[in-house]
Amino acid sequence: MPKERPAEVPPDWQWRERPSLLSRRFEFSGYSETRGFLDAMAKLSEEHDYYPDTSFGANYVSVTVNARNGEQLEHKDFKFAALINELTGPARPVKQ
Repeated sequence: MPKERPAEVPPDWQWRERPSLLSRRFEFSGYSETRGFLDAMAKLSEEHDYYPDTSFGANYVSVTVNARNGEQLEHKDFKFAALINELTGPARPVKQ
């Protein structure tokens, strides 16, 4: 039986139990906004020494935060996703 969605999952993020991960797609109005978000996320990643999986195009970025311990998401993983949300002034979440 699947576990209940953890309360720590940040708004607009999708949670998966197996493999343990968080994912979200952000959409932007153009490449300059997309690039600004990627640059801000790169700085955040360097500050936290954690680099999520990303894919992007001209007007979107998909982010996956995997369990750093390789097994289960921990508080620091949920917190990192929440910090990414704080970078998204112009971003519009896409419902999956």
